[in-house]
Amino acid sequence: MTLLGILLILFTCLVAVGIGYVANENVRRFDEREHVDFLGREDGKEGDGGEEGLRQGETTG
Repeated sequence: MTLLGILLILFTCLVAVGIGYVANENVRRFDEREHVDFLGREDGKEGDGGEEGLRQGETTG
């Protein structure tokens, strides 16, 4: 019974590490420019994901 408990704890830790690894890879591949909309657009239309619509001196952050 103790062995089963230890195995379940190890399995849980491995799953947590796997989820963290996948999440880290997704964050590293995330490109904010592809997901930014409505920034600096005065006509109310959806942006193309670029920073061309920003006024001079503005930032996306």
